[in-house]
Amino acid sequence: MKKIIAILLLVCCVAAMSSCSIINKVLGKDDGEGNGNNAPTGFAAFTSAISATNASNVQVTSTTETSLGKLTTTLSAAFKNDGSAVINYSYERFNEIGEGAADEIKSTVTGTITRAADGTYSGDMIDGIDLSAVAAGPALNISSLESVATINEGGDVLTATVAAASSEAVFGSAFSKDVALEITIKDGAVKYIDIEFENGSVSFIYG
Repeated sequence: MKKIIAILLLVCCVAAMSSCSIINKVLGKDDGEGNGNNAPTGFAAFTSAISATNASNVQVTSTTETSLGKLTTTLSAAFKNDGSAVINYSYERFNEIGEGAADEIKSTVTGTITRAADGTYSGDMIDGIDLSAVAAGPALNISSLESVATINEGGDVLTATVAAASSEAVFGSAFSKDVALEITIKDGAVKYIDIEFENGSVSFIYG
């Protein structure tokens, strides 16, 4: 009788374990061995989101504080898969004495710049736009930041401080000072990339 009870208990345990496994698969839960259909979490979620995000349309806003006030630069960049892009820009500058209306201290300049696949630029080139920051979003490589990055409790915002010496490897462009990086993801894709550097800040909006 004891043997029969033991066998019945064993059968019940096996059935229970099998049921849990089936339920986990239906619900998408991991069984502890990497199985299940959960989306990536932690640092892997950001790495996956960056590789899955189409950065063809990026809105960039850079703000620089000066002793005379704030100057804002806005760029609309249409990037292609090979890294080339057409960038339409609009930036503020201070008027010189006698220039423009008497009550206007700033004016806006617009133009278009073309970025070739090899990273060179041509077109309406002007001073005042930090082009090293323009391609920092599409060229972003965060694989070397896992040890220094922090992810919020919700798992959708990653923050990190990128040392100047590592900036070119991470952003594809070199910065002379340390850079503060924040990445926001949603539904497996990048939504925002915010970068604060020596001369201002840049926000990449993907969509």
